[in-house]
Amino acid sequence: MTVTNWMRGQTLVADDLDAAFGDCIDRRGDVMTGLLTLGQDPVSPMDAVPKHIVDAFIVGTGFVPVAGGTMTGLLTLNAGVSMSGQTATGFGTTIGNILPPLTNVSSFPALNLGTTSLIWPTSTVFTGVPPTLSDGDTSLSITNQYLAFNKRINSVGNGFATLAVNMNFNNPSAGSTQPAALNVTATAQANIGGAGVIAVNGVAVNGSNGSGTSYGGFFTNRKTGTSTSFGLAVVMDDRTGLPSSTGKNAVNEIDCYANDLDDVVGGGRTILTLAYGKSTTNQIAGPMTIHTGILIGPTSSQVGTNVSMDRVFSLTGAYNTAVFDLRNGQEGTGAHALWLASGQTIALDTAGTRTVTYDSGSGKIFIAVSGTNRLSIDASGNVRASGTITPSVTP
Repeated sequence: MTVTNWMRGQTLVADDLDAAFGDCIDRRGDVMTGLLTLGQDPVSPMDAVPKHIVDAFIVGTGFVPVAGGTMTGLLTLNAGVSMSGQTATGFGTTIGNILPPLTNVSSFPALNLGTTSLIWPTSTVFTGVPPTLSDGDTSLSITNQYLAFNKRINSVGNGFATLAVNMNFNNPSAGSTQPAALNVTATAQANIGGAGVIAVNGVAVNGSNGSGTSYGGFFTNRKTGTSTSFGLAVVMDDRTGLPSSTGKNAVNEIDCYANDLDDVVGGGRTILTLAYGKSTTNQIAGPMTIHTGILIGPTSSQVGTNVSMDRVFSLTGAYNTAVFDLRNGQEGTGAHALWLASGQTIALDTAGTRTVTYDSGSGKIFIAVSGTNRLSIDASGNVRASGTITPSVTP
């Protein structure tokens, strides 16, 4: 407030008035050279706001300064961040826990993962150079054709995975099916070959400390409930409706490419190994039995239908010892090395015209030639033949 020493009735000159009015606030707008103290807090929407109200609002609600600041809670973006024609350097090169969904990113700096995790929303779209994430030993590169993950192990340890995909299906409903933790789909185009949906390569390198064991792929399913479990399920579903002559189908192909002779006595190279034993945890005392080593048959919904096989096992290459070698097996009481049902036939020539069959109805074993029984032996040992039996001569 401007204070003067004027007295009522005093004559004022222009200089006195100019000096007094010069310290007043112009209603049309003016500049303060000192502080302006309000008489009370604002009431109407257009009232001036004192400093203590502004301070209380900023400190109580919290704002991130334009120059940068630290969030104490989550930041939720409504529609992502559009960075058309810009680089993402504004997010820095060290990622804390989560990146916002970005669109139209023309280039991206290398991101240092450190020891933190990274979540990149699926709505992120890269229009330029995709990002490369690296902490020196781990890198993740995204291009228009592939996603490459590389990991360098500086120390050898057990019980870890180079790339681990974990999914916990929380509170499942009864009878529900849990989705796969990793689902990879590759669509093959006509007249184009490829490596397949998933290519897994394990390389064993012999060093000064000897050689280790390498796995091209390793699958483990630890059963803890009562549901049916499979260690690995491989399905080939031909939906073309075309005969097999248009393209061969193989559910599972296992190839073994070796060098030089197999010089290990008893067999050093094995194409398919089926090992069995007790679980290493929760062992129950007493014997353990596997019901069937290899079970081949139609699906349960197609038993008794017109689904069949021409050959269950077919060997086209050379063999040096035996097709089935049971010499190291231990036959249990009442077991059989080979078990056929009544009426099933053993063929003894390429054309399948020399056969041996047991008929449970007559209780006889028949030896037939071209479908005609030539010799039979009954349960009492009686032998009948359609030809001449010559005793005491060399066959």
